[in-house]
Amino acid sequence: MPLLGARGNLLCARSGRARGGRAGDGASAGGGARQARIGGFTSFRADKIRELEPDIVLAFSDLQADISAELIRAGLPVFCSNPARWTTCSRPSLWSRLLGLDEPARNLVQDMRDEIRQVREFSSVWPDRPRVYFEEWHEPLIAGIRWVSEIIEIAGGLDIFSGLRDKPAARDRVVEPGEVIGATRRSS
Repeated sequence: MPLLGARGNLLCARSGRARGGRAGDGASAGGGARQARIGGFTSFRADKIRELEPDIVLAFSDLQADISAELIRAGLPVFCSNPARWTTCSRPSLWSRLLGLDEPARNLVQDMRDEIRQVREFSSVWPDRPRVYFEEWHEPLIAGIRWVSEIIEIAGGLDIFSGLRDKPAARDRVVEPGEVIGATRRSS
């Protein structure tokens, strides 16, 4: 069973295997068999999720709080996290334990930490840091949460909206197109 799928997925797990749960066109995140389409990032269909009869539903964003609450009221077990910091995302804690994959997760995280160290070393010698706008959502424009900003900095970039990084709620990170254009044109 995968630890996580693509950004914004709800993962429905049943009897030791992942089922359904992809937003988008239904293609598998790992290139395998197609998965049932059960909705978009914020518009999952509770009836389709219930049809999967999951043992647990895993969600990853405060924007999925309403669907999580609806599924809980329908009697489904739901775990919804909203990690704000990269260190929270890179810890093999609750997610791996929920999936029974603690040891593989620890190995994965150690590999990630090694790669992050290499990226930091590589980008530390750059004379200029690229200015980066990460768009978490397109309508309205939502700038990235803290952990996204941290990854940009780890990779040697400069998050143009780092001032919004401490706002965990997506609605508090809404930006206007003109702000994006203006911020990308400013000198570092």
